[in-house]
Amino acid sequence: MYKVRRANKSDIGIILKIDYEAFNPDAYPYLFFRQALELYNATFLVAVSGSEVVGYCLGAPNPQDPFKAWILSIAVKKIHRGENIGAQLLTDLLNTLQQNGKRQIYLSVRPDNVFARKLFKKYHFHVLRKDDNYAGANDPRLIMRLDILV
Repeated sequence: MYKVRRANKSDIGIILKIDYEAFNPDAYPYLFFRQALELYNATFLVAVSGSEVVGYCLGAPNPQDPFKAWILSIAVKKIHRGENIGAQLLTDLLNTLQQNGKRQIYLSVRPDNVFARKLFKKYHFHVLRKDDNYAGANDPRLIMRLDILV
């Protein structure tokens, strides 16, 4: 079992490596994660094994709608994939978002990312639409949403 906690500044280096391993060439830069700590501290989580960060996730509230939020990123070190770390991070993030009054959670995912899509489907996310140029020309994403019932 892995412990999930809020990310801190000393975690950014390993978060960058995890993000690069998972999403290169679309990995986020250092500045993005540094500012995310300031803006989304309660919803920027890491999974740790001992003192080793093995995964992270980042959620962001929608400033135009107090009931909506986005999951901006979730990734796990390649050597730890398949150990339910992503599910543990997602569960904790969704609980935090729900406790903060969020009722619709959105995310974007590559159509060919079967592992992530399977995880999101398990959590009852459904596809709203496909955008063939969401991340740039010919870089498609599926936009998915989870409706939280209260």
